[in-house]
Amino acid sequence: MHWQHLGQTGCCVTLCSLSEASKTARISHTWKCKVMELLVHLNKRIKSRPKIQLPVETLLVQYQDPSAVSFVTNFTIIYVKMGYPRLPVEKQCELAPTLLTAMEGKPQPQQDSSFSI
Repeated sequence: MHWQHLGQTGCCVTLCSLSEASKTARISHTWKCKVMELLVHLNKRIKSRPKIQLPVETLLVQYQDPSAVSFVTNFTIIYVKMGYPRLPVEKQCELAPTLLTAMEGKPQPQQDSSFSI
């Protein structure tokens, strides 16, 4: 699979799958470790390739999901922080209100780190 394509969809698909699984059943430790392993691999690839675009809009929707477990929201905000600066300025301006709305009611450390975007 081409890494740029993986960067665009891989983290979101992985986190979305984890989010869905967490709604229906407890996440096994083994599965969580495998997901972490995959996300660490994705992080390395994405960080070393600044032209990879991440699905920030989709990630913001996921971040606002009240049924998402903290494991998912913590990684989601990491990918939002990675992807937002890579967006064209016009798209950043378009998503700025959504980003601010998404921060409402979130833990203070997450709010603080999001404002560093």
